[in-house]
Amino acid sequence: MATQTCLDSDLASNLTGYCARRSLKSVHGTYLRAYDYVPKVDLAPHKQSWENWYVEALDGKVVFRAIHSPHNYLRAHPNFHVDLTDQRPREWEQFLPVKSKDGSWSFLSHHGTWLSAQKNGTVTLTNNLYLNEQFWLESW
Repeated sequence: MATQTCLDSDLASNLTGYCARRSLKSVHGTYLRAYDYVPKVDLAPHKQSWENWYVEALDGKVVFRAIHSPHNYLRAHPNFHVDLTDQRPREWEQFLPVKSKDGSWSFLSHHGTWLSAQKNGTVTLTNNLYLNEQFWLESW
């Protein structure tokens, strides 16, 4: 996947190669964070640089690329685990974005599970779509 210039436009664009700069804010007021030197993600109480993501469209789905590395992508595992990979985005790194009536977004993984923000600061996947699976996208 080639590196693109990120534009501030609607996330749901179906154009492959489209890229948006966003932070993902959970229902708990925490932000999805990617670590730099370990393949770890969690939720941070405040938005700083590690909570910024490039959201790239890829064949009607999105991939989340960490701000601090040109090649670290959010990855969903079939065992409900979420981490980062430095591999090119494939199925496990792709999420289907679903917009709610309230303006929040939910993200369905390749495995049929939803990206989920837990109150204790962990990020997991779940089979159900409730409040923990809703994120607000903030431009940066």
